[in-house]
Amino acid sequence: MATSATYYLNGPDLQSATAVFTDATLSTKAADGWYSFGGFFRQQISGVLTANTLCNSCGLDCGSSLVMDTDQGVYNVDINLGSATGAVELTFDFKFVPDGVKVVYDGVTYNAVYSANFGHIDSPGTEPLYTGVSTFNCNISGTTYPALRNYQFNGVNFNYTGTTQSVTVNPLSVFLKVSSLGNCTMVIPKPNATPATAQLTIISPCQKSDITVTAACPVALTSFNTTRATPETTNISGLCSVVSLTAYYNLPINGFAGIPAVGDVIFQDANGTTIALPGFYGINGAAPSTGVMEVDGNGVVTNILACVP
Repeated sequence: MATSATYYLNGPDLQSATAVFTDATLSTKAADGWYSFGGFFRQQISGVLTANTLCNSCGLDCGSSLVMDTDQGVYNVDINLGSATGAVELTFDFKFVPDGVKVVYDGVTYNAVYSANFGHIDSPGTEPLYTGVSTFNCNISGTTYPALRNYQFNGVNFNYTGTTQSVTVNPLSVFLKVSSLGNCTMVIPKPNATPATAQLTIISPCQKSDITVTAACPVALTSFNTTRATPETTNISGLCSVVSLTAYYNLPINGFAGIPAVGDVIFQDANGTTIALPGFYGINGAAPSTGVMEVDGNGVVTNILACVP
């Protein structure tokens, strides 16, 4: 079992030291064994520290937030999701300076968010989505950054891994606005107990930026009933009359769980795997969950209309 104790290093930190000592004068070397600090592990053998080892099990637990004040670089975070199933909501507050984000879970890349102010925003293919306020742009669109430092989250802060990578910002992946995007939500479907970890990458191409990430734990989306199994192409007469009660599920952006509103995202399943087809749906429920909702091709509710008799 690991224990905490006071030791001394012949370097500014465990990464750069060559040995661990038991006294401040560095005259007595500590016993051989494993030592950890700041997310790194190193083994001392015959009084000499071996190579750095990152703490691979240290990540961001779901149900918590990560407030980042970043320098230029690529920041990698393992998000611990646990064994529960459902939809995982990642909320990003991009502040002002543009940052890029993407998440890989179970071999699938997620790079689309839903903004409270601007709706659905995405990036082509597996490219990160870059977004922020245009007046704070450092000309990222189309720019190649040949040697961005790689950082790994260690459960407390970030360690420089000693490596770099080249990043080119795809102009089609850049979404900048003149005002704040507000909170942006990314949905990660987790229908199974495993895998239990998602990999978040945040790319900071400008010299300084700040971003806050909140990772909710998996939870089943709340259902509501529509009057038909499939949507109509228009708000036809009688659409609010029940033909076949069918459960759909909403991710609240502006509404509430089980009560869809304009800006919410509609899914066909509780895990958030498949968005609803575009069209018009009659909502079967008590007020305020009544009327007809119009859904676009991204699953977003664009309008709540009155029923046509």
